[in-house]
Amino acid sequence: MSNFEEKKNELIKLATTQQMAAANPDMSVWVEASAGTGKTKVLSDRVLRLLLAKVSPEKLLCLTYTKAAAVEMNERIAKRLSSWAIESDDDLRQDLTELLGENFDVNVLKYARTLFAVLLDTPGGMKIQTIHSFCQDILKRFPLEAGISPYFEVLDDRSAKEILQNIKLDLLKTTISSENDSLTQAIFYLTQTISEYKFPEIMNMITGNRGKIDALLNKYNGNIPEILSVLEKNLGVSANLSIDDVKYDFMQHIDREKMSEAIKIFAEGSAEDVGRSEAFGFVLEIHFLNQ
Repeated sequence: MSNFEEKKNELIKLATTQQMAAANPDMSVWVEASAGTGKTKVLSDRVLRLLLAKVSPEKLLCLTYTKAAAVEMNERIAKRLSSWAIESDDDLRQDLTELLGENFDVNVLKYARTLFAVLLDTPGGMKIQTIHSFCQDILKRFPLEAGISPYFEVLDDRSAKEILQNIKLDLLKTTISSENDSLTQAIFYLTQTISEYKFPEIMNMITGNRGKIDALLNKYNGNIPEILSVLEKNLGVSANLSIDDVKYDFMQHIDREKMSEAIKIFAEGSAEDVGRSEAFGFVLEIHFLNQ
């Protein structure tokens, strides 16, 4: 066996040991890992070990971030339990050994075969849902305490976009007859500064980050000059600078020789790279001609 294969087997063994330890329901565990490294498997194994410990399915709650993850969890657990009900004793013993380790009660073998039927008989099934739907359930149970209507409904993405679109249209209509000079000036600046295609994108960006903008305004008590001063300091710019000034300052940090070398390399590449080469060459020529 090569050193590579030995190292690979060692890593697989280490990962398996760590996953088995993290799946122990007797311990409170936080798992942080990259995508595809087995986080969902660990959570599924914890649920299976709880079920094998005779915890009633209706007492378990699994929260996921997405609906797809919740569906995957349901399918994994149901598939595992259904296979336990029909597979041979040797296969079941091997499966439980991988889940629980070498030392487990023999009676667990018999009980494992009944879990699929127990799950099917559980009213409403086991609770595997998204964080959003869990919060929605809590609000439905305690609407008065939350200060909302008992008959509230959650907006879907399509309805939310339609409402935001109507709000933006109303805002534009309001500026025509508005006495709010600052609002009118802001809309006028946007419409005069950016293209008609860019304007909806800017408006969507504002509405999409309205929570952050509101938090920023609250932090500085709506003091716009102070906010602008902080932004200038963080970005290292000044409101008195023109666009050309900012471009010129940026170009001072460009190494002309390295950029010329990059232009030559791009010029020998694909059609897209050739386009980049021409664009870089134009920028370089314009900048150093203006110096």
